[in-house]
Amino acid sequence: WRKFLHSLALKIVLHFESLISSSRTRVFIVDDSVLSRNRSKKAELLARVFDHTTGRFTRGFNMLTLGWSDGFSFAPIDFVMLSSAKLVNRICEMNEHLSKRSQGYKRRIEAFSRKPDAVADMVERALFVGFAADYVLMDSWFTQAPLLRTLTAKGLHASIPAPAACPYAFLLSMLVLSSCAKPRFSVNYIQITSHHRTIGESCNISIISISRKAYITL
Repeated sequence: WRKFLHSLALKIVLHFESLISSSRTRVFIVDDSVLSRNRSKKAELLARVFDHTTGRFTRGFNMLTLGWSDGFSFAPIDFVMLSSAKLVNRICEMNEHLSKRSQGYKRRIEAFSRKPDAVADMVERALFVGFAADYVLMDSWFTQAPLLRTLTAKGLHASIPAPAACPYAFLLSMLVLSSCAKPRFSVNYIQITSHHRTIGESCNISIISISRKAYITL
């Protein structure tokens, strides 16, 4: 199913590419959604997962999705159904009678991955099959130092919403982007040098506006 989704999405994206300018900025978009299963008791790999929208734990799964966009069009290109990497949060375990050579077993093992690791794997698969992007847009809780280094090594810029960018030691309220009010997809940026508290080193940071939202980019 993953190969089928990759091949179908790639044909769609290549069609989009033929209709837009080569200078248009392309992005990967990463987002997670909670699939609540509060009434389930014996669903395989059922776990207690944290829902960022409610701020509470719930029974269910995390759906991690990777998409491609040029600002006007969007195509989903990969997804991972996650349980929990912590044994204490897993309510039900996986079927023990599966063959370890089967794809079903591999996907169940993949369900134990941490979100940043799953993001890195999805981006690597997308680049391998032929997708291309300039930025990776994601929520602030994905921005851990190992993931940022991995994405930077692949030539991608990790972007997070500016209001949630607490790891950076500068005051974002002092920066105003006039391009945030533009309805069309465009990338305008201000470059500054700052100190990242997690990575522990100075780096160049760009404040960019995409579809009326401001993002911080490494």
